[in-house]
Amino acid sequence: MGSWKGRWKRWVVCSLEKIIGKLKDPPVTPLYDDLTPNDDIDKDGIYARAIRSGLENEKVQNIAITGPYGSGKSSILKTFEKNHKQTYHFLNISLATFGSKINIPSGNNEVGGGLEDERALEKSILQQMIYRVRDRTIPFSRFRKIKHMKSRQTIQQLFLFLAFIAGAIYFFVPNLFGTLYENTVLNQSEETLSLMGSILLLFFISVYGFFLLKQMYRFLRGNFNFNKVTIANASLEMDKTNFDNSIFDRFIDEILYFFQATKYDVVLFEDLDRFDSLDIFERLRELNALINNSELVKRRVVFIYAIKDDIFGQIDTVEHSRNRTKFFDFIIPVIPILHASNSVEVLHDRLIESPYIDDIDPNFLQDVSLYVDDMRILKNIYTEFDIYKKKLGGDLELDTNKLLGLIIYKNLYPADFSQLQYSRGLVYQMMKQKDTIIEQQLTVLDDRIKQMEEKIEATKEEQLISIEELQQIYLLGLNARTGSYNQYIRINSTNFGNNATITASFFEQLKNAQHVSYNIGNGNKTGTIDEIATVFGSKDNYFERETSIELKKEDKLEALKQQISQLKREKTEVYDLSLKELIAKSDTEVFPAELLKKDLLVYLLRHGYIDDTYHHYISYFYPGSLTKRDMDFILSVKNYKARDFSYSLQHVEKIISRLRISEFKQSEILNFDLVDFILEKNQYQELFKVILDQLTNEKDTSFQFITGFKERTVHKQSFIKALCRNWDNIWVYIEEASNLSDEEIQVFLADILLFADVADIEELNKEDKLSAYLADLEDYLKVAEDLPSVKEQAILSRILVKFTNTAHLRPKEELFNYVVEKNLYQINKQTLSDILQGKVSNLTYSAIVDANVENVLAYIDQNINVFVSEVLLGQEISQETEDEIIELLNRNDLYKSLKERIIDQQALQIQDITEVDQELWKVLLEKDKLTTSWHNVFHYFKVRQTFDETMVDYLNDPYHASELAKYRLADEDAMEKEDRHMLSEEIMKSEEIKNASFEKLAASITKWNFYTTNGLPEARVRIMIKNKVLSLTVENYEDIKANHPELHLFLIEENIERFVNHQDDYALNLEEIDALFHSDVLDTYKKNLVKQIDPVILSESDEALDFAVEVAEFIVYQGMEAGAALTDALFAFDITKKCKIRLLTSQVKTLEQDKITELLKALGPPYADITEGGKRPTILNNDLNKALLSELDRNNYISQFKPEEKRLRVFTYMR
Repeated sequence: MGSWKGRWKRWVVCSLEKIIGKLKDPPVTPLYDDLTPNDDIDKDGIYARAIRSGLENEKVQNIAITGPYGSGKSSILKTFEKNHKQTYHFLNISLATFGSKINIPSGNNEVGGGLEDERALEKSILQQMIYRVRDRTIPFSRFRKIKHMKSRQTIQQLFLFLAFIAGAIYFFVPNLFGTLYENTVLNQSEETLSLMGSILLLFFISVYGFFLLKQMYRFLRGNFNFNKVTIANASLEMDKTNFDNSIFDRFIDEILYFFQATKYDVVLFEDLDRFDSLDIFERLRELNALINNSELVKRRVVFIYAIKDDIFGQIDTVEHSRNRTKFFDFIIPVIPILHASNSVEVLHDRLIESPYIDDIDPNFLQDVSLYVDDMRILKNIYTEFDIYKKKLGGDLELDTNKLLGLIIYKNLYPADFSQLQYSRGLVYQMMKQKDTIIEQQLTVLDDRIKQMEEKIEATKEEQLISIEELQQIYLLGLNARTGSYNQYIRINSTNFGNNATITASFFEQLKNAQHVSYNIGNGNKTGTIDEIATVFGSKDNYFERETSIELKKEDKLEALKQQISQLKREKTEVYDLSLKELIAKSDTEVFPAELLKKDLLVYLLRHGYIDDTYHHYISYFYPGSLTKRDMDFILSVKNYKARDFSYSLQHVEKIISRLRISEFKQSEILNFDLVDFILEKNQYQELFKVILDQLTNEKDTSFQFITGFKERTVHKQSFIKALCRNWDNIWVYIEEASNLSDEEIQVFLADILLFADVADIEELNKEDKLSAYLADLEDYLKVAEDLPSVKEQAILSRILVKFTNTAHLRPKEELFNYVVEKNLYQINKQTLSDILQGKVSNLTYSAIVDANVENVLAYIDQNINVFVSEVLLGQEISQETEDEIIELLNRNDLYKSLKERIIDQQALQIQDITEVDQELWKVLLEKDKLTTSWHNVFHYFKVRQTFDETMVDYLNDPYHASELAKYRLADEDAMEKEDRHMLSEEIMKSEEIKNASFEKLAASITKWNFYTTNGLPEARVRIMIKNKVLSLTVENYEDIKANHPELHLFLIEENIERFVNHQDDYALNLEEIDALFHSDVLDTYKKNLVKQIDPVILSESDEALDFAVEVAEFIVYQGMEAGAALTDALFAFDITKKCKIRLLTSQVKTLEQDKITELLKALGPPYADITEGGKRPTILNNDLNKALLSELDRNNYISQFKPEEKRLRVFTYMR
């Protein structure tokens, strides 16, 4: 009893609480759009009129509502149903499936899985029909349903059933209860009461019995099927084919009964197109026809299908178009409400009324909407976005764009989003990929650094200094390969080579070649640029060497080194890059292959809308001891979203505990409060080192932080000190890259000098840039105003500041004296003029020596090179004497380059080369700063034992050659004879001395009785002969004859007088005599030559006839005495008689009588008759004969001769 009361009280309390709760909560206006079809979209009623047109048309039984997925087909049907539920009775059948799409094969021959799927589909349709109505509407349906029965109904039914059983027993077997009845109070009732009770009992038994029989009939009819009936020997069996093939065929009677028992006249089918089955449409069309043709269903039933346009095939064919119109009696198209092209406007309309619209990037909205083309998804995106934003955004300042991106990702890829929360899936895989991408980026940077270092190394090893030299070497190699006929290199359509020289322009065309081929003797082959550039593998690549030379020539090595430094800095910065930045620096291979198939994910990751801060957007933040500002700062660091350096923080220590060490490498960590706190606490020195590493990365952001922080921190001294210790390039950055004004630079410099350790300042002086800045700083005293003198002097000495001017230091006398004493000034005209003012009139070396300022003179002597280059060279050099110049030139500590400049700039000529250091002799010659003399030439030669290019150029100079020609080496008494000979010999042997110069010099060099001409050019020997360098001696004659056969006679011609006087010493053949005879020597010498002709030579030669004639005529012409032997020899030749007569005429006076007789006889008759005494022969009267007879008469060989008509009569003596 107590338990029943307790339950009663609890029921009353619960009921009251429900009533109070409903009173407290007013009706809620929907905040979000539901995802169900909208029943209020057909504003203009066009779709409704179209549907009704089909429904009112008696011939139309199957209507299709077509449109793409999400176009609003269901919403149109819901709207129509809502507006016409009084006119039509609608039966809704939806076949939505949320798994993979079911593909049911079409055609009657398919078996197996396809048939089972089709049965399942038909079963689903049938179930939705049957379970739509109550049992009492279709009481004779064989489909049984589970019916809920309350306890009161169960007790009531049980009571009636027991009463029925008891009443039946009592009514039909009254004695059964007789014994019991007698002992009861009822036994004492009156008879009338008993009769009425019996009647009532009979009525109850009859009614309830009828009710039981009815229920039993329904049960048997709905649950028992007679598949086979056997009577005697015969049996009837139902056809089971339809049971196996189709649910519709098996239960067609149920379907007809359903429509017979109900009022439905419009059946709405949705989502049939999900199954890609055409058979179901055939069956539904058949089913529709059966229903409409059945006499049991006495009304028209219309099927309306909501399907997509391409249900009959995704490829447009005539057959598909016909099927589409064949299946349906009426088709209504639906224009999609949402598409990728307009989804941005729809989403924007949803967001514009929200408080988030200003935080969303319109470009992001524009881009991401391209991936959303379904209204339901779009509605849900906004709903989830709004809920997430309200739940998470109140505690944290989340990036609205990132949150929206994640919600879109959640809706389009829900499975992967679910896996992400368990650190799985594609997005999480991409998060893990970050370390791999970093390694790839580092590899790329390392490769670039290696390439540049190899370029630098190659440049250092390259020996050549000009592109022209390089081209000559390679062209020589290429021309050697293509020098023969039909051998060539073809670049594009141009042939190079083919027996023609390849020129320098070849390489420019090769660099830009599209096609390369060649034929170098083994047929035409397709080649590569690299093959040609390496001369077919025999040399290093031409273009690589060209690059090395250009780097060296244009002094680009320093730029390369700076690029390497920059790449090394980039390596340290790679770890700070966000995933978005890393992806931007990489190609698509960084994405997993499966992720690449998902365009939206690629977009969100590539643009940073999904990154490694995703967990803040999908889980709660529970505020504790951290303030909201503190947590926002932490989140900004993790989101790579920088805040202002001055963003105030409260619980810095707790903030530090929530950050990873790697996050202290990010620029977003830079915060004045945070760094100040870390500086103050010794336990965070490791973190401070990490921050320092970032502050020294030479990025603009880092330096902006430094300049701001140092002016507001209370730990300025320790900060500057630590900064300078860890960043040895700080001054270079401040001066060259910081973009600070001059005043700001000087303020920063003052802090460095004041707070940094001297040792660290020394390290900052990279490439002497700090010392150079201080040396040029006119406001130095202002910068060093607060600097203690001891530290100041230590700094100046340690980094060796060399002030370019000392005048501005004079106000601080202690400093000025220290600078002069420690030589902390540059040697230049300004400093020396200031320090030596009043002590010198000019700044020549001799003047400074005379000033006798010891420390200054010692400083100059120690830095003589600086003094010469900065002070002496220029106007001062013109005031120095030869002795002072020679002294400077002979200083071992003076750079040779400066000595060369002294030589070049001074106007004097050194008289004696031996007074100057030998290493400068070459320069003296090149700059023409030597007096031209054989003394200087000899000593230069004596040191080198040969004529180098410089001496050759000197001697080839016309002026020098002419000057030297004025003096004979033989007159150089200071030179030994051997030295004169040695110098002369070198001049004669030097092929580099031009003949024009040698011809002048030959007049001065020594003479040689013998000098072998073997190896000397003929032109050189000719000059030597002409200038009497080679005397006419038998030795020289024989040597020249052997080595230069064309010149031995020239030697005779140039020394003809000596030759004539000593002709017997020289054996000449007929050819040589002939050559001399025809030379340009004087006839006087030719006479002697003819006289000396050996008759034997003439007699032994068979080819001397022409020469004999010429000699004979020369003798006659010169009237010279030839002698009997030569005359006999000439008469022996078959020369003309006239020639012999003239020869004889010229020689009569020199010949004996007997020899005349012999020669006349040799002339033959009539001349031979003159020799016979007593005869008076006659000869032809002409001038020739008259001359002969006159000479014979004059020499008493004949007595006389007289002319007789045309002849001459000769009177001889008696013999």
